[in-house]
Amino acid sequence: MADQSFPIFEIDNLRDIISAVSYIFLVVPALAGAGRGLKDSAPGISSAAEIKIEFTSVMAALCFLTTPVIYMLIIFFVFKNKEIATFKDALVKLSCCVITGWGCYFTAYTIGSMAKHVLVTKVKEKKFSGQFYLVFVFVEFVGLFALIVSLIFLGEIKEGGGK
Repeated sequence: MADQSFPIFEIDNLRDIISAVSYIFLVVPALAGAGRGLKDSAPGISSAAEIKIEFTSVMAALCFLTTPVIYMLIIFFVFKNKEIATFKDALVKLSCCVITGWGCYFTAYTIGSMAKHVLVTKVKEKKFSGQFYLVFVFVEFVGLFALIVSLIFLGEIKEGGGK
């Protein structure tokens, strides 16, 4: 017989659990992608430094690598002040967090993987400057589109938490 003091499968309890767990699906993938991207970019940074010290290029790559974390923080703070009043709102929140979290993961991971090779090419080839920045900008679109889709879905949550 189930414990009646905390009926976990009541809709309000499920709503609260899903709402709280949503942050895990937002934060963990975004930070994992940033960490993996940093790990993957380290050999490129080291290899490029052996050829020529170019602080600006390394900082640019690292700045691009951290923007998915900023996207994650935007969604986090948008939901921090949002009232999740219905079970549907909780599912929308979960969807937004999953979309943004995984979009940020793949963006940061891809930037780190690319930086491993692109930084070396940048220090070897003077004419590669424009392409260097353009490559990272286009990868950023993945995370940005995930953020935009999440913000669009966020519009489905009614203000004031109507049932």
